[in-house]
Amino acid sequence: MTCRRFSLASSDAMLEAVIRERQHVFSQFAFAGEEAHSCKEFIVNKRDCPLLDLSDRAERSSTIPVLSQYVGEDHGDYPFPPVADYARACAGNYLEPDSVPSDDIDVPAWHKRKSAAVFRGAATGRGVCQDVNMRLRLCALSKRWAMGKLHSPALLDARLTSWNARHKWSAEGTLDIIDPSSAALPLTPRSGASSRNRLTMRQQEQWKYYVLVDGNMGASRLGELAQRCFVVLWVRTTLPQVSHTRAPLIAWEHFVPLATDLSDLEQMLLWCRHNDDHAQQIAENMRDALSPLLHRTALEASLARTLRYLPPPSSEESLRSIMRWLWDRRRSGIYVLLGSHGKVLMFRPFANQDFRNDWDVLRDTSKIRVFLKRARALWPNDRARIIQDSQRWWSNGCLVCNVMPSGVWGESMMPEIYQLVMEAGKLLAITT
Repeated sequence: MTCRRFSLASSDAMLEAVIRERQHVFSQFAFAGEEAHSCKEFIVNKRDCPLLDLSDRAERSSTIPVLSQYVGEDHGDYPFPPVADYARACAGNYLEPDSVPSDDIDVPAWHKRKSAAVFRGAATGRGVCQDVNMRLRLCALSKRWAMGKLHSPALLDARLTSWNARHKWSAEGTLDIIDPSSAALPLTPRSGASSRNRLTMRQQEQWKYYVLVDGNMGASRLGELAQRCFVVLWVRTTLPQVSHTRAPLIAWEHFVPLATDLSDLEQMLLWCRHNDDHAQQIAENMRDALSPLLHRTALEASLARTLRYLPPPSSEESLRSIMRWLWDRRRSGIYVLLGSHGKVLMFRPFANQDFRNDWDVLRDTSKIRVFLKRARALWPNDRARIIQDSQRWWSNGCLVCNVMPSGVWGESMMPEIYQLVMEAGKLLAITT
């Protein structure tokens, strides 16, 4: 399947055009004597956090379902398979140039890998200091251990690839921003986080263990780590997670549990090093538990099962209500309509280019000035990415989106999402 481009509804008029197109499709069904009632209608959320709060759950019966990659008990979204895992399962142009289909991953022999842990990632996650943000704490610990030559050979290599110096929502509902000069001492602003720290997953296979710490949302890397046979040392939290983390995974059988404050990290890493055979078995157990769920056909079948139990299409009034609510409150999504035969009749991404937030906290302009000053220092050659008008900012989980072109939502993941929906629709047609 070749890559295609998708028309993006970015204005009120274009959003209404999507609704009129749906009316036209249903009128064609009526003319042909087909049952529109048997169609499937839903919104795909391409962001990495749920769209519906728990309070929205009661309205499911009268509104269009929202499908999200990240789901949680406190949210009303239906599960959608992790798109990154689906891309890895598909050969072809959806993969990065240096990637291979997940079924063809050939990891190094266990005895050739370092008996130590690795982590690479941006300073995402709630909190702007290492007392709260465990990614900051993890990388600061790694630096302290290295400076003190605490273990030989080294037990941990954890590094930040970016400070991710955007505003974040705190647990108290305030807006904070990382200060690289003090957030994760002894890490320094210049060397503490850098794109030079990046490693491909193939390069990270030099290590046997991986410390999995939540970022903006839950453990999206878990599937790939399992397929590459890492021992996963996992800080489990209540944040929304991708769907396969709901598999019956058991501590000490499939992963090594970590305290939420990483206070037992050294102890657990030493246990892995001193119990190599047991550690290897834990890695293989995780691989065997999750790999069957990550095959292309398994991910397509998973989505087909979700679609099968979705309610019938809503009324035009309900459609306009949920679309308008998402447009005004959540900014973006993808409207999808499948015919009774499972064919994709409509696949319409939308993003409100004129979105305006209603955050009272932005009345404190001093914090906005601090953010803009730090952002200009971190991106001196890319100031055009910084959205100057704070009312145009929107949130994605705890992260505030304000460092990207305000009028562009992008097409990343849409070809993969389209193919996944299309293939799941074919399975739905076969099984209904």
